[in-house]
Amino acid sequence: MDHTLKGVLISIGTGIGVALATIILLYLPILNILVLVFPVPFIIIGVKKDLTHGLLGLASAIAVFTLLVDSLAGVYILALTLLPIGATIYALKKRLDPYESFLLASISTLASILLYLKTFSVIRASSFFDMIWQSLNSFFIEGPIDFKGILNTYHGLGLFKNFTSEQQLADFFINEIKAYVPFFILLTSFSLGLAIYLISRFAIKKMGYRVINILPFKYWQLPRGMGLGLLLLLLVAFLGSEAKISLFTSVLLTIRLIISFVFSLVGLAVIWFFLDTPRIHVALRWTIAILVVTFFSLSLGLTLIGMMDHIFNLRRIPRAPFTVKKK
Repeated sequence: MDHTLKGVLISIGTGIGVALATIILLYLPILNILVLVFPVPFIIIGVKKDLTHGLLGLASAIAVFTLLVDSLAGVYILALTLLPIGATIYALKKRLDPYESFLLASISTLASILLYLKTFSVIRASSFFDMIWQSLNSFFIEGPIDFKGILNTYHGLGLFKNFTSEQQLADFFINEIKAYVPFFILLTSFSLGLAIYLISRFAIKKMGYRVINILPFKYWQLPRGMGLGLLLLLLVAFLGSEAKISLFTSVLLTIRLIISFVFSLVGLAVIWFFLDTPRIHVALRWTIAILVVTFFSLSLGLTLIGMMDHIFNLRRIPRAPFTVKKK
C-alpha cells in the first residue's frame, strides 16, 4: 500500500477510534476523566508524521461527534483542542526546552479555553458562566435542600442574621465564586496543558522518538528572575487595588493565588528533594510527604518553603536564568 495513503487511513482510523472511545468514557464514572487526554493520540500522529496527519485525525473525530452526539459538538471540540494539539506538536518536534514547552502548552490551552468560551457565548447568545450562575441560583432557591429552614435554624442560634432569604445566600456564594474564576481558568490551563505535554512526551519516547530530557520533580525550581517578576506583578496589582480601580481587586486576588500556587509547587519539590533518599523507605517517604503537604497546605507553609528556596537555594542546585533561547 502507498505510504501516503496508509498514513491517511491511520489518521482517519485513529480519529474515529478516539471519538468512539471518548463517547463511551463520558458515560463511565471516574474513568470519564480520561477524556481530558483526548488530544494526545493526534499529537502522537503529528509528531511521528506531521501536523497535517494529526489534524486529519482530529477532523475525523470531530465528524464522528457531529454525527453521533450533536451538530455543534464538533465546533466546541475544535475550539478546545486545535491550539493545544498544534502547540504541543511544535514543542515536541522542535525539542524546545522544558520551560519553553510548559509555557507554550499552558498559553495554547488558555487560548483554547477562551476561544471555547467565546464560541459558546456566540452560539448560545449567553456566556458559559451565566449558565453556571443560573444553575447555582436555582439550586439554592428551588433545589432539594431547604436553605430557608437552615437559615431559620442559624437565626435561632444568633448566626447569619445578615442573610434573610435564600436569594441573599445564593447571591453571596455566587459572588464569592466569581472572584476565583480567573485563577481557576489559569490553573486549569497550566495543569491541563502540562499534563497533555507530559503524557504525549512519555508516549512518543516509549515509541523510540528522541525527546529532550526533563529534570525529576525534586529538582523543579523557578528560573532566576521569575520570582522577582511575579512579585512586581503583585505590587502593581496591589497599588491598583489601593487606588480603588475595580478591575485590580480581582487581578490582585488572582495574582496572589497564582504566586501561592507556583511557590507551593516549588515547596513540594523541596520537600520531595529531602525525602527522596535510600535511607527512607518508599512507604514512609510517601506517608511523610502526604502529612507534611496536608499540614503545610493549610498553613501556607509550602508557599513559604518555595519562596525560601527561591531566595536562598536550599537545595544548592544550579538555577537557569529566565530567558527564551533563540533558535
